[in-house]
Amino acid sequence: MAAHHHTAAEELHLWQQFRAGQRAALAQLFHTYYKSLYNYGLKIIQDDALVEDAIQEMFLDLWRGRQKLSGEIRSVKLYLIISFRRTLLRRKSRFQVFASRQPVETLHGLAPSGEEVLIRNQTDAYREQLVRQELIALPQRQREVIHLRFYQELSFDEIADLMQMNVQSVRNLLFRALTRLRKNQTLHDQLSSSLLSLPLLLSGLLLG
Repeated sequence: MAAHHHTAAEELHLWQQFRAGQRAALAQLFHTYYKSLYNYGLKIIQDDALVEDAIQEMFLDLWRGRQKLSGEIRSVKLYLIISFRRTLLRRKSRFQVFASRQPVETLHGLAPSGEEVLIRNQTDAYREQLVRQELIALPQRQREVIHLRFYQELSFDEIADLMQMNVQSVRNLLFRALTRLRKNQTLHDQLSSSLLSLPLLLSGLLLG
């Protein structure tokens, strides 16, 4: 069953219930945001078990410290992403786990909307694999910013807060990621029709 998409008011009400110690609110937050956090975690490190453990650890830490949590937050989703990112990076450092290239087929169905913009007009499976391979080959932070912008649909201001960068640096990072894809000779030769969408993405960097 697909997770329910809450309005901002519903999110905040659920957050207040969570802070008040209602286990049903904990379960609902977990169910609502688990898949989104899981997909995001895989953009940082390709280790399913580590990502799953980090999600559970993050929710457990929040539950244990719920009485100290602020009731005045802009976005529950953004707060959870920031908390999860901190937990995941701490676990990654603790166990000295380094991101490695994950087989393309294991990512099928997990592509963020930014990737879908590149491949939506492609019906050939081989060409689609080439696109996914190039996206996976991007440096971690470039994959992360593409995911946050096009899959999580965060604003540049929100991404800047999350990644602890200024807004212009976020724009530059995203520009470099998309430009790197555009310059790849394999994509240029094999996927010229897909790459027609890249100028639209690049021009979108000029918009907030």
